[in-house]
Parts: sequence; structure tokens; C-alpha cells
Amino acid sequence: MTELIMSGLFPVGVGQKELDNPLSSEEINFLYSYKNKTRRNHGNNFTFDTYILDNPILKNLKENLEKVTKEYIVAIYQNDDINIHITQSWLNFNNPGDYHHMHHHTNSIISGVYYVETNDDDKLNFFRENLPLFELSKNGNFNAYTASSWWLPVKKNSVILFPSNTRHSVDTNNSNKVRISLAFNTFLSGKIGEEYQINELIIGDKK
Repeated sequence: MTELIMSGLFPVGVGQKELDNPLSSEEINFLYSYKNKTRRNHGNNFTFDTYILDNPILKNLKENLEKVTKEYIVAIYQNDDINIHITQSWLNFNNPGDYHHMHHHTNSIISGVYYVETNDDDKLNFFRENLPLFELSKNGNFNAYTASSWWLPVKKNSVILFPSNTRHSVDTNNSNKVRISLAFNTFLSGKIGEEYQINELIIGDKK
């Protein structure tokens, strides 16, 4: 009898990478200076400034994050011609007892989270959209086919990238340290699609 072959169709690509260079003391001090320049969100605080990475002090960090995002795009679409740029970016401060509610990002292609300060058990939760019509007993054995949510561990000086319409959340910070992350959205520029397929789209100045 032949063996049953399973195929995972239409997966959601989530990328994770540790940056080559850690933040400099100047960059760290700059980010920490925003700790008291925040407003309350659902469970945590985020900065009034939603274009953090446009500050010249963070020029290198922005370039590195855009480079990794381009690597993600090439890995998914197998196309090196796509240009992608960071649009908005902001800091999240999760104090002890804080959490980050389930949400997704609109008006963005790929979203990312860069971790400035983490705790040993920190993780990022993801939630699937195509929920099952019924549920069987899994006997504790969750996998990519049966789980309605999944999580990834996070690490300081690393970035996680995912499609912006993917719902995600962060659990309660049970440590006595603040958890700091820098979130960002992106959008495309240049030409995508093909004229002969009637799906060409030129974003930005046509040349």
C-alpha cells in the first residue's frame, strides 16, 4: 500500500532574523528617551511619534530593517525587482502586567517587529483566519493543520516579519522588566504586475 502524502497548501510566510549589528549606545539612549512620550493602547503604551525610524540617529537601523524586509519579499515572491519601504514605525512599551491585544495592520504589505528589550519567555502569537468548522480531540498534539494559533519565541536584536493582515498578539508581561519593541509597516514602490496581463501597477512617478 502506498504511503499517504500530506501537502500544506497556502502557508503564511513568517520570517525571523537576528540583525548582524546590535544597537549602539546612542541608538539605545534615543529609544529609551521615548519611554515617557507615549499614549495608552489596549493593554500597553505606544509612542506619539509614529515615524520613529525617520530620525537620523536610527538611519542604520532603518536601512538594516528594510534590507531584511527585502530579503523576506525575495524569499516569498522569488522576485528581486520589487521595492519595499518602511512607512510608519513606532515603539511599544509593555510594562509589567501589560499585554498587546490581538490585531492586524491595515494599509501595509509586510509588517515587522524589532525587539529592543525582551525577557526570556517572551513570544509573539499568531492566529489563523480559516478556522475549522468542527474540532476533534487532538490529545495535546497540535500541528500546523490543527492549531488555531501558533507562537514564536522572540529575542533581543531580532526582527519578525509577516503579512500585515495576519492577526497577532503578545501575552501579559509577567516579569519585572519593561518589554520594548519597535513595530513598522511597509509598502511597495515601482512597477508590479505585467502590462500584457492587464495587471500592471506603477506606484510612484512613472519613468
